[in-house]
Amino acid sequence: TYKKDFTPTEEEIKTFWSENEGKYLSDRQLKISYVYEKPVYDKTAPTKPVRTPETTDEEYAKLDTQFAKDLAAWEIYKKRTDNALASKFDEFTVKIDTDENQQFKKILTKAGLTVTTTELFNKDTVPAELKDVKTKDGTPLAEALLARPFGKTAEYQLQAPIKTSDEGWIYVNFEEEKVSEPKTYEAAKEAATADLITKLANEKLTESVKEIKTKIIAANKTGKSLEDAAKELNLTVNKVENVKPPVRPSRNNRQPTAPPLHDAIYRLAAATDENSFTENNWVTPTNVTLVFLEKRVVEKTAQFIQAQANATANSSRNVQLALYRSWMSNAISNANIPEPTN
Repeated sequence: TYKKDFTPTEEEIKTFWSENEGKYLSDRQLKISYVYEKPVYDKTAPTKPVRTPETTDEEYAKLDTQFAKDLAAWEIYKKRTDNALASKFDEFTVKIDTDENQQFKKILTKAGLTVTTTELFNKDTVPAELKDVKTKDGTPLAEALLARPFGKTAEYQLQAPIKTSDEGWIYVNFEEEKVSEPKTYEAAKEAATADLITKLANEKLTESVKEIKTKIIAANKTGKSLEDAAKELNLTVNKVENVKPPVRPSRNNRQPTAPPLHDAIYRLAAATDENSFTENNWVTPTNVTLVFLEKRVVEKTAQFIQAQANATANSSRNVQLALYRSWMSNAISNANIPEPTN
């Protein structure tokens, strides 16, 4: 809500941009040549038979047995087709002279393949034909390529064939790179303006929160309830009771043990005095929640007692280990044992 209170001047924006110039960078761009092929199947995968009310058990058993045979044959055929395409691309890597990446286009074109060369692109301007292509592990191809170094020599600009998520292969050669660099003021102005307004709004919010805490604490000391003091400042108090320490998820139970607000309150208030605000607040993208601790109670539950026992045992073992290491170090020193030599 504080953002609307700020309209930075041109000079203020320019000063903020110059102080944070390294934050506003252009996106790295690549120009590539590539061959992309997917396996071509001249057969279709068998479909599981659908049982109709008229189908007898014997008839359906025969259909299901035939389906299992057809499926096994299809899987063998598919694997052979996929492997043939992989071998084809593997042969190209042997034929192409990695010391001269111009051979990339020459050899692949001669083999009857279509070599496509893109314009320079970044993460937001990926060519349409590559937008939906993903690597075997599901990473967008463009993202994977833009994360790779360009390479100082032709040898390293030629990428190894990449298997795609659709069982295809893509063979890529880096043609040109435009490295990321600081944007001009005009190019960065819009983002810098938004960031400056956010910064000023956050600073004002921080000061307002401090002022609110001071006023409520002062009113509370005069005998006013927390609710009445907050109401005078047009704020609402929501009481949260029975806030317990978060329980770490175990192998067998990965479910959260408490609502996120309870976990946040406990962590903020764990080291806070009663009848006072926590030093930090619970901040979300849309709200800032102030936490006031009214009362703290220590419950000696079985879990608490076990945790104390574990902590004591761990501490004891650590002390024993430290004493043993110290004794062993002194014993070796007093025995004048020579250092081992190679």
